[in-house]
Amino acid sequence: MVLGYEEILSCLTTKPFSYEKAFKVSDSLTLETLRELDSWRAAAHHNQGPSSSPSATLSMIDNYLPLLENLVLKTEANEKQAQEKKLAFEWSSLDSSRRCFTLTSLQQERAMTLLLKAATMQHQAMQAVGADAGWTASTDAASAVQAIEMLKRSAGVFAFLASEALPALLETLTPERPCELAPAMAEAMECIALAQAQGVAAARAAERQGSDNLLAALHKGAWSLYRKASKTLKENVQHLNCVPPRLTIYLALASALHQATTCRQPPAGDGIYLALASALHQATTCRYLAQEAHEQKECGLALAWLSQAKQYVGSAQDAASQLPAWSRAMQDVLSEIENLSIKYDKENNVVYFQLIPKELPMLPEERVIVSPIKYEPVCLHQNLFAEF
Repeated sequence: MVLGYEEILSCLTTKPFSYEKAFKVSDSLTLETLRELDSWRAAAHHNQGPSSSPSATLSMIDNYLPLLENLVLKTEANEKQAQEKKLAFEWSSLDSSRRCFTLTSLQQERAMTLLLKAATMQHQAMQAVGADAGWTASTDAASAVQAIEMLKRSAGVFAFLASEALPALLETLTPERPCELAPAMAEAMECIALAQAQGVAAARAAERQGSDNLLAALHKGAWSLYRKASKTLKENVQHLNCVPPRLTIYLALASALHQATTCRQPPAGDGIYLALASALHQATTCRYLAQEAHEQKECGLALAWLSQAKQYVGSAQDAASQLPAWSRAMQDVLSEIENLSIKYDKENNVVYFQLIPKELPMLPEERVIVSPIKYEPVCLHQNLFAEF
């Protein structure tokens, strides 16, 4: 169960750039390598985007990055040859108020390329489970395993950016910079990738008939990761040029839907995207708690959890209307909750005659079962840029 988010991938575009023209060299081998850099960069960005093949894009990025890493090391070792004042990489951003930002160093270009790599891996994972068009609640085992691993690898790249690559750039950046180059944005995106992986894992656990309490704990884990992402953005807003509105709404929606699903099983078990993702997991958490309560013949408590789930979904419906796929996701979850409510209400009126409690028990402890796969930069150690 995961809500897709393609915004960052569709926004990360760049204009053509020529290393051959930027670095005037006479050595034939160095010149050939610069041309190879140009070729892989152009290929990666020509094939990039939500409508492209993510595996093909990743292959091109993985050919480009090692060459770029080698060039970064060479120019860092010989500052006089860096010629960074002549570099001008133009990138678009989630900050829709500007069309492009000009970046003036190889390290900044590397960071944006790593962001593109991580976002493409997220997109590939969403395609594997059919969530690239919105919210998915089921998938086959092989696709789920593939998606979870890809999302954990994506989280690892974001973690590398947040802890190593981006903090080292802070002193070189001007106030006019993409919000993606703030460490806090990468940290938030790491949490989102992990929350998505957690959501897929929860869906697989449901298909394997895991207990309601386990499913509630898993969805609460996803919800907590979305909340952490939202908190990270709020606490670091001064370091960001902007917090993209759709990202805030996504986090809230996905979180709320997972929490509502948790409550769905009788106690069982803020950007646009953040709002929606949060809402989805909150609602799903409550739904599972309702189902567990019903199994324990606590029909009144089950109805209370479902009522709470509906509140989470209702709080995010306006935000969800901004994108049809998100709106459909909210409606699907709400329909499941309402169908259970009708069923349990009939049983309560005929069999149990239980009052609906005004206060709910505490939610189960969250259970996070995913973690990032560490990203290790690949650098070709051959003397590729002999002239530097």
